[in-house]
Amino acid sequence: MLKGNLYFNLLIVIIRNMKKEVLLIGLLMNIFFATAQFNISEWKATYQPIAIQEKLGREALYCKGGLVYMPSSFFSNGVIEVDILTQVMGGLAFRIDSNFNYEDVYLRVPKSGAPDALQYGAVFNAEFSWQFYQEYQANVIYPKNEWIHMKIIVENDQAGVFINNSSTPVLLIDSLRTGNKNGCIGFWSLADAWFANLQIRSAAENEKLPKIEKKIIRNEHAIREWLISKPMSYSIESGDLGITLSRQLKWESAITDPDGYLNINRYAKKNIAGRARNNSSDIVWLKYKWNETSAFDKPFSFEYSNICFIYFNGKKIFSGNNSFLLKGPLFRGDIDKKMRANTLFLPTRKGLNTLLVGVAGVVNGWGFMGQFVDGTKLAYNLQ
Repeated sequence: MLKGNLYFNLLIVIIRNMKKEVLLIGLLMNIFFATAQFNISEWKATYQPIAIQEKLGREALYCKGGLVYMPSSFFSNGVIEVDILTQVMGGLAFRIDSNFNYEDVYLRVPKSGAPDALQYGAVFNAEFSWQFYQEYQANVIYPKNEWIHMKIIVENDQAGVFINNSSTPVLLIDSLRTGNKNGCIGFWSLADAWFANLQIRSAAENEKLPKIEKKIIRNEHAIREWLISKPMSYSIESGDLGITLSRQLKWESAITDPDGYLNINRYAKKNIAGRARNNSSDIVWLKYKWNETSAFDKPFSFEYSNICFIYFNGKKIFSGNNSFLLKGPLFRGDIDKKMRANTLFLPTRKGLNTLLVGVAGVVNGWGFMGQFVDGTKLAYNLQ
């Protein structure tokens, strides 16, 4: 619990009666949130146990892994600051809603000095999707066995991240992807992590974000709307059951992100989520139908995470695996949003054509994107 809560509520009532709520509430929130203290009864954990501990001279909230959040908190725009101590991964979660959709920025301490040492990810239904957002990561060098200070300034759908009192943001986020306007705050960690000196406040005049250029890739011909099934448990045999299953499934509409990527976590809740590699392995099926005036080979480019099966007009034509660490300890399983890695030539027929895609995932990403391209403009670099 944050110290001063009773007085804060009382003062809001008085201010509203005085009809000066906008200016004075903003002032009081700065005072109220500047004295943050941890009361473990006000925090909830979704996965692993939590505790209040002394760590390197500071009182801290200890998290063994997963999301820890404070239901009574409220955050929309402003500044969040915290000190973090971890040997693995940990960071700030904000605008958390009741379905565990939230924004998350976290340190990857073992990757200190690497291009992905700091990452942003949009979380849907408690599940991470960082493989889709590689444009939102930064190279940061972290001290060893020391507290690391993280500060995030949030302005509507944009955010800037400062590490260890840096004077400029080390990471700028041009488009927070959940669409949440507000929610509670919390912490996320992969394993052991401690959090201290939490502050939540409105931004000062000198804490305005610089102008942020939009990084969203616009794929002109990307499929923007799919039909999606309910998730089900995945097994190796699942990929061979696409046509049989499709006759039994119930379908709902699913809209892609602006870049054309369909983040399946947004529409499908895994049986077990938010537990990294201890998640359940689930599969959904996607369907897209269209008509052609003649039969021809139609180029179709696509990306996926993590496992994919593609059927076209009733025949299986592709299966692939792009899972994290599949090809070695440095293999991330990222997707290329320009869709240059995978292309199939679909033997279309005159009239109705049907594309059926099975996508399975465990952790780090669960999604698909596809587009029809002009075959005369395809170019391949074989060097």
